[in-house]
Amino acid sequence: MFLSDSKCHFIGYDGKTIHKVYLLSTEVVSSSALITKAINSTEPVNIGDDTLVEFSRNNQPFTAHGTGMPASSISNSTDSRLFIFTTPVNAIVGDWTYVADQTIIAVEW
Repeated sequence: MFLSDSKCHFIGYDGKTIHKVYLLSTEVVSSSALITKAINSTEPVNIGDDTLVEFSRNNQPFTAHGTGMPASSISNSTDSRLFIFTTPVNAIVGDWTYVADQTIIAVEW
């Protein structure tokens, strides 16, 4: 399947659901620290330390442009978290952050 010129909406089950928690980068604290906010989840943000994450630009949500490994994280609120990475990451405000596993897209016709 090839998707082009599409937008990704995180909404309830409607036949086009994205099964992955995407975190929106809301603040770049330093080259190795990033604050993220959960967008499509009501659960607390909880990505374990030493879990590889990927970053993608807001206008290309399924095309990773970089990766990072959180060394630690601190909760800012129930839906946001400060991540401290083991090495500098190439992320900007507005980027998506997500666990680096395969995205599952369910499409019903």
